[in-house]
Amino acid sequence: MLKGALAASVTPLRDNGDAVDDDAFGALVDFYVEAGLDGLLALGTAGEGILLSVPERRHVA
Repeated sequence: MLKGALAASVTPLRDNGDAVDDDAFGALVDFYVEAGLDGLLALGTAGEGILLSVPERRHVA
């Protein structure tokens, strides 16, 4: 069972949506950690994760 404060994250993209923006995603994760969140749901339907290829999803994970 999950406990604590969790957030569903967007997936920042660059190059007109053709690639994950690693720097922006790292900054977003840092923001969530500093805000005190206990967990993060990445690559869900709240963001663009559903549109990424399997290799791109593995890269983000």
